Amino acid sequence: MRIPVFLICLTAIFFCLLFFISNIFTVKTINLEGVNDLYGIRQTKGQNLILLNIKSVKENLYKLNPTFSELTITKKYPSTLQIVVKLSQKIALLRVDRGYYTLTSQGKVLSRTRSEKLDNGLTVISYYQNFNYDDYHVGDIIDQTDILTALLLLLELRKMNFVISRLDINGPDMLVFRTSENQEIKASSEKKLEEQLIDLKNLIVKIKVENINYKSIDLRFNKPVIRIR
Repeated sequence: MRIPVFLICLTAIFFCLLFFISNIFTVKTINLEGVNDLYGIRQTKGQNLILLNIKSVKENLYKLNPTFSELTITKKYPSTLQIVVKLSQKIALLRVDRGYYTLTSQGKVLSRTRSEKLDNGLTVISYYQNFNYDDYHVGDIIDQTDILTALLLLLELRKMNFVISRLDINGPDMLVFRTSENQEIKASSEKKLEEQLIDLKNLIVKIKVENINYKSIDLRFNKPVIRIR
């Protein structure tokens, strides 16, 4: 049985069209914003842009690049992938056994180091329970309530222009923030963070208006306590 010529022509046209479309919509260009390179990004090159699963790509990139806080992927037809990356912001160094963890305000470990050469712009945290260097790895979240509370409060203090050189967490009810001017701000993870922030902001207004030279502010009680120099 002979196959009709028109059917052969239609089949040939179909496969030529399929090849053409596949070639046109193949990922050829990847534009990055926020970083110069990504682990795992080269795996997307050569894939069909139409069929590319953005959710799966994002999950893989987050897994391979745990220091990202946000990642946006957009298809730009016919053959470009636009990726915008926002890096997590480091805020403190947690002293651990034989090293340090660099942390975000959400408790994510961005890096680990055994070096004594520290980033002078970061607050050094001393914790009453000594973590082992290998307890956490890059991308892990340290979810102890007192540490998370301390980190969030540290972020707020920075927004208020406090320069915190050291943070001692001596227990859930004893978070001691030491400023560059040798002043202390004491807080607690057992009292609502919002209440402590409101108390602190009200006290700062009073301190500025009355030009108070204070040694410490204690936010742990119903009525905050100020110690004068």
